[in-house]
Amino acid sequence: MIQGVYNFPKTVSGDTLNEIEFTLTDGVEPIDITGYVIKCNFMPAPDMTPLLLLSTEDSSIEITDPENGVFKINKFIVSLLQAVYIYDMEFELPNGDVYTYIKGELEVLTEITKND
Repeated sequence: MIQGVYNFPKTVSGDTLNEIEFTLTDGVEPIDITGYVIKCNFMPAPDMTPLLLLSTEDSSIEITDPENGVFKINKFIVSLLQAVYIYDMEFELPNGDVYTYIKGELEVLTEITKND
């Protein structure tokens, strides 16, 4: 399967990143993702420690229509400092195989007005 690229919209640190829905396909047909575990790590540069982890295991990623390959990243407050972060999404199949199908960037802008 070909790896897809999705770049998140620019987001201000401290703001809410709204829910984003994805459909995993083989290029034509949806892939059944029943029983998959999906993980998404964000880091400021390759070979650095991930600063944000989203996963189906903590419900920050939710599989909403597994037979049709539909899942979403639930909305969350972006708690990262200003930088361009790279990420990828790793899919663990029920048989233990692991594949990375989606990658991209998230640019976080400086927060001026703090909501403390």
